[in-house]
Parts: sequence; structure tokens; C-alpha cells
Amino acid sequence: MRRLAKNTNANKIPSSPVKPPFPQYHPEQILEKERLEKEGDGDFEQTLIQTVPSVPASSHRAAARISADMSLIERDLLDLNQKLLNSIITGDWMTYKDLCDESLTCFEPESRGEFVKGLEFHRFYFDNLDWEGIASQKSKAKATMASPNVRIIGENVAIITYVRLLQTISEDGEPSCSKTEETRVWQLMDEGWKNVHFHKAVPS
Repeated sequence: MRRLAKNTNANKIPSSPVKPPFPQYHPEQILEKERLEKEGDGDFEQTLIQTVPSVPASSHRAAARISADMSLIERDLLDLNQKLLNSIITGDWMTYKDLCDESLTCFEPESRGEFVKGLEFHRFYFDNLDWEGIASQKSKAKATMASPNVRIIGENVAIITYVRLLQTISEDGEPSCSKTEETRVWQLMDEGWKNVHFHKAVPS
């Protein structure tokens, strides 16, 4: 009995790729194609190779550097925002003041939906709360930014959105967690990044 020869080419990938039925040409290539067809001259496939726009390697390297720089800026902004939230928990007015612009604007539940401008409204809480009396509870509080997102606009503006989770321990030792939805706008100034606006809301 004759043994059937194996078809060794059965699983081989064709050496020449199949051309798509509708090639996607660059606008410059389309114009060149129309010119060659009108004049009836030249090989469009060869011309296509010559007219493909090339991107310099330096452009790719520059894009990679920009991406890395943006990541560093985003991390720095998140660190500053966390520092701001921590200053609120501990009643650290000086840190809060240093991180905020004097013309800070906001909408928040404490203002009952009213637009507030300046730091005096916020300073009231720092000055009048008995921070020493509640220090033991506040030291056990923790603010966490859940699902933070940083959007950098231009060279000196950034918007951070997140849900702030505030974990606390009551005097009876009972843990609790509350949350607020927050958006904070930061602006790069001569002294560094400053929080210039925020919007805070309690989820319904």
C-alpha cells in the first residue's frame, strides 16, 4: 500500500499578505493617485511607497518624554491633593493656606449651595473647632481618594476628580466611613501648584 505524502504546506502562512479590498490611503496619496490616473502615467503602487509620510524617530522619543513627564506631574498633583485632605483632617491651617490660593472659590455642602470665594469661610472651621479635644479621634481618621483622575489642561492647569472616603473611629470605638464626590482645580503659579477651585457634593 502506498503511503500518502504529507501536505507540509497545509499550515504555512502565505508569504505574501492579502491586500485589503479597500486600502486606506493618506490624503496626499489620494491626490497623487488621481493625478496619475488622469495623466495615464506612472506606477501608483511605486509612487505610494515614495509618498508615505514618515514620522521622525525623534518625534517618537519626544512623545515618550512628554508622556513620562505628564505621569510625574500627575503623581505630584495627587500627592499635593492628599496633603490638602490630610490638613483638613488634622486642622493644619498653615498647610491648608499654603496649598490654596487666596481667591479660592468653591461650592460645598457647608455653604448650602452658595458660591464662596476666599479663605475666610474655611478658616472659621479651623479656628473654632476644638482640635485638641478631638485629636485622639482625628488621629484615627483617614482620607482616601477613590478612583482619582487627573486631567492636565495646557501648561498650568489641572483638574482632579475623585470620591473622598473618610474613615473615622467614634469615641465608642465604632468604625464608620462617609464619602463625598469632589473636583479640585489646581493652577501652577510662581509659588507652585495652588488649589483655586473645588466642588464637593454628597452622593444622593
